[in-house]
Amino acid sequence: MDTAPRYDLRVLVFSSPYLLVTYAVLAAGWLLAVVFGKNRERSLDAIAIFAFGIFIIEVGLYLFAPFDWIATIPVYYEIVLGAIYALAAVVGWCALVRFAKERSLALLCLAAGTRRSLLMRSGLGLSLTLVLCALIGPGILIWYGHAILPGTSHTHKLIGYFSEVWPDDHELVEYLRPRIGLDEDASFRGSVLLDPYFDYRSQLTLSLLWRNGVPTLNEYNTFQSPTLYYLLTRTPRDWIERRYGNLPGLDRSAIRQSAFLPVRPSVDPQFIKLEEAWGVRFAAIARQQAKSGEPVSTAIDEPNSLASGATLRISTPVRTVAGVQRAYDLYELSDPNTGNFSPIDPIVDTVAATIFSRLVHPAFDFRRSMTVTEPLAEQLVPASDFRMHFEQGGVRLAGHSEGTSVVLLPVQFSHCLTLDNPASGQVVRANLLQTGVVFRQEINALLSFRFGPFSPGCRNQDLQDLERLGISGSGLDTVPTRIRHPRAVEHLSDLPLAVGRVLSEIRRLP
Repeated sequence: MDTAPRYDLRVLVFSSPYLLVTYAVLAAGWLLAVVFGKNRERSLDAIAIFAFGIFIIEVGLYLFAPFDWIATIPVYYEIVLGAIYALAAVVGWCALVRFAKERSLALLCLAAGTRRSLLMRSGLGLSLTLVLCALIGPGILIWYGHAILPGTSHTHKLIGYFSEVWPDDHELVEYLRPRIGLDEDASFRGSVLLDPYFDYRSQLTLSLLWRNGVPTLNEYNTFQSPTLYYLLTRTPRDWIERRYGNLPGLDRSAIRQSAFLPVRPSVDPQFIKLEEAWGVRFAAIARQQAKSGEPVSTAIDEPNSLASGATLRISTPVRTVAGVQRAYDLYELSDPNTGNFSPIDPIVDTVAATIFSRLVHPAFDFRRSMTVTEPLAEQLVPASDFRMHFEQGGVRLAGHSEGTSVVLLPVQFSHCLTLDNPASGQVVRANLLQTGVVFRQEINALLSFRFGPFSPGCRNQDLQDLERLGISGSGLDTVPTRIRHPRAVEHLSDLPLAVGRVLSEIRRLP
């Protein structure tokens, strides 16, 4: 029996049934710019057509090439260039309006038997332009806003973002802002973790916290680094079975897709230690209505299940958030890393799976030990009086040591992280995900992220790290190529048939 998952092309690529309508309007505008546009208008039009050609090439490779796609997915490229597409189309339609106006004036002059310059001086030309713009512009906006946007399968949900009421979680803001907010001296004093990690209602609460300068462990999920995603979703099944047995709902598929076990502090006490090492000082655990009409119940396994590693500070009142009853229990963890973790026992490990096993082992002490991918040359001693605070362009690091020390920062590692004074210290990967800074005697340096379109080498090093760490992996973590790329072709001769199937899918769109 064929158990491979079935893919709907409309979900993967063409989620809007008005794709053809939108691009027909754009393409018509581009053509009009070629026919009726002037030099600069045609130059803008050429840029849009060239960019669209690059997009089509990307889409072709993304759909049909039998290799892993490591670049940004084409739809994000399309979104970035959408403004250029639209501007070039508007220029083309405006060129048509200008052409129509000039022809109308010529006919009026011919009919009136007068000179065109007289009509221009009378303001008739300007009046015609204003009338055409007053009719065409609002007409297009009204049609698109009322017929296109609400008519798609997905945008009717997005429209609600503009009218959705922000949650009234002022108790969280009032408690967290004076304790960990970054709007005073910008010193890092810890972050807050929301559980659930990233459902829609958590997004609303996160927006409220970010607006008030409260740092969170939760981040926008499409920008999660591969190492963080690995750590959150690749919890080994054998580890779960050893610790908990065969728990219902905790199969490998659920873990990889949505369980996010290491950011659920109620699952295991070691997760609390892991979150503390990541800089988490508070954990806001949601209690919410499971189904319509059901009472609010705790989301954690048992009352006070965080009591051994955290202290309950406040419980917010039950309120309706996006149609669901929700409240939060806010716990304070006992030992968050604010840049003050200075391990002295580096453990060399270059395999992501075994690093994870070390991090979640009950005996692992994040204050004393850390994993590194390369051995450190010198014996380590604890750092003293180490501080980190945010400033424009990066994170200011300052501290002292009686010899050589390393500090474990609550900052995700990348080879693009650099110190403004390279001689002051060395940046290393620690605990798979985090940044470690090695220094002697004293450090006062700015840690910043240096990356740009003309200096992509550091991100290439990050990609190479994924291979070295085994994150691209094998065995249970490997997804067969045909499942990853359901439209991929093995031979160039198969391409016309594959393109034909895609076109037939597009023609069947509602």
